[in-house]
Amino acid sequence: MKEVQIDTDLEAYLPDDYLSIVKERLALYQTLSQIKTAEELKDFEAQLIDRFGPLPEQANELIESVRLKWVAVQLGIERLVLKKKIGLCYFLADQQSEFFQSHQFSHLLEQVQKHSNQLAIIEKARAQGPKLLLRIHSVHSMKEAKERLEKLQFPKVTLNS
Repeated sequence: MKEVQIDTDLEAYLPDDYLSIVKERLALYQTLSQIKTAEELKDFEAQLIDRFGPLPEQANELIESVRLKWVAVQLGIERLVLKKKIGLCYFLADQQSEFFQSHQFSHLLEQVQKHSNQLAIIEKARAQGPKLLLRIHSVHSMKEAKERLEKLQFPKVTLNS
């Protein structure tokens, strides 16, 4: 699956006053873009704090954006627009994808129905065919967006041994 694209008016970056060397900041963005596990992300965050001090809010948002992308992938979302406190989640373009027949998608639809005051499924007409979107009301941060999407995930079954 390809990388989830996030378009946002939230401030998610490494500020100049936190890390003033442009070359080093770019190298850290590159490193962050290659992180694939929660453990690697935790190590990256610890290294930033160790080298540059406590994370400013913009850096926290940047790190949270990685976690948000991981949750979005699990929900069949390929693009997120977080602007003006509204989240628009664009589902996979391929309407024939197995995802739309999955338990995950069915569970997501059930959750949207239960929380219709906060969530809505929208069908957007396009020349290539309709596109499904999930609209999330009142999103103030990457962390909040991630937490709201996590609640839409199909529950993981754990076996007690």
